Amino acid sequence: MRPAETCRAFLWVLAACNRRTGPRVSQVETVMENRAGGQTANLREEKKARRTRNFRTFRRVWAISGITLCFGFFVFEYFACRASGPAPGAMRSDGLVRVTRLSNYWLFEPAAQPARDAGLVFFPGSMVDPVAYAPLARSVAQAGHTVAIVPLPLRLAPLKRQKLAVAQTAADFIT
Repeated sequence: MRPAETCRAFLWVLAACNRRTGPRVSQVETVMENRAGGQTANLREEKKARRTRNFRTFRRVWAISGITLCFGFFVFEYFACRASGPAPGAMRSDGLVRVTRLSNYWLFEPAAQPARDAGLVFFPGSMVDPVAYAPLARSVAQAGHTVAIVPLPLRLAPLKRQKLAVAQTAADFIT
């Protein structure tokens, strides 16, 4: 064994046996560094550089994994919360309910009788397809009430301006 390797092995054993020897280990390193001609300092710098590279790699992997998981979650939710079953069929007009697609919302109005004064506005839940609320809106419209389904942009409204736009659409329907 070379002298530098012997010093490293000694320091490792010393640190492993007693974790509270931090200052003493550094003192021993300083003494050994003077004896080994500066080789220990180079080894410390190499270890520090290796730790820095490992930490950067870990951060990159962590960030890429997080972004991939978030994107995958939104794709899964987009497809998992689609309208199915009777919902797409409830979007068609017939003799009982008139369904109209306006610029910002779907409007369900009773066709057989005049609409009552009270109406209903549906705001779909986050990531839920607005068409999924069509059967419920149709049944309320058959009872004589006007119903509007206001879709959220990208199926959710996290930003304040998006919330204001949805509220403005609801206000346009109400007035």
